[in-house]
Amino acid sequence: MKKDIQTIHRQITYKNECMSHFEIASSTSFQEIKELCKDINGLYEEISKHEEIALKKEREMQTLIAGMSHDMRTPLTSMQGYLDLLQESKQETERNKYIDVIRARLISLKNMLEDLFMHSKLNDDEFTIETSEIQIYPILCKVFASYYYDFEKKQIEPYIAFENEQLMVHANKEFVTRIFQNLIHNVLKYGNTSFSIIQKQNFMRFSNQVNEENLEVDKLFDRFYKGDPSRHHTSSGLGLANVKDMAEAMHWRVEAELKEDNLSIIIYYK
Repeated sequence: MKKDIQTIHRQITYKNECMSHFEIASSTSFQEIKELCKDINGLYEEISKHEEIALKKEREMQTLIAGMSHDMRTPLTSMQGYLDLLQESKQETERNKYIDVIRARLISLKNMLEDLFMHSKLNDDEFTIETSEIQIYPILCKVFASYYYDFEKKQIEPYIAFENEQLMVHANKEFVTRIFQNLIHNVLKYGNTSFSIIQKQNFMRFSNQVNEENLEVDKLFDRFYKGDPSRHHTSSGLGLANVKDMAEAMHWRVEAELKEDNLSIIIYYK
């Protein structure tokens, strides 16, 4: 048995030094040694899986940073141009128009940074979520109120129908707020004229008309997915991915449906 252990030790040393992928093996007749080899190989397999996950996260973060850097450059460059025009303009109407554009670009940057912050939080292994019984209808109303002028500007009249306005759910208030904000922001960015929120039993359905010709519903919740690339929307590509991650962190479930030009995001809560 001592000779078998020495053989295994030499294999482990070689495997570690050469970063080899061969499996630890032994021709021993001892069952204990065979089990040891099996356990060691299982341990190496687990380490390899964790390394692959870490490498994937690192690549995703590099892709995200590169994409965010590119996307942030667009509104920043635009703002610089409009600030120059603002300084040169003497007409109040023109100045107000430039201020509105600059404000819109700042909001776009703010949303991208908030998406990035939430993405980092959700992917932090040490992050823990605290939940409690909360009433979601007042949260939705508060979020809607903050987007009132945006809906008015796009001439969208939201329709809200709650089966139970007193509905209590087990959730995290910050996450619920962010989910509503991201979904509404998504409607304002990509939606058309109609938008509805219907709550029944154990789900909420957010529905709106969309103009995206190349919308891939099965990729909506993928990180960095931005819909039709020809539309050149300024976005982190994290909004709906964060919605899914936040929902799942609360043990909720999110699905997407596309029927003709009507997109629905359905949230199943507990």
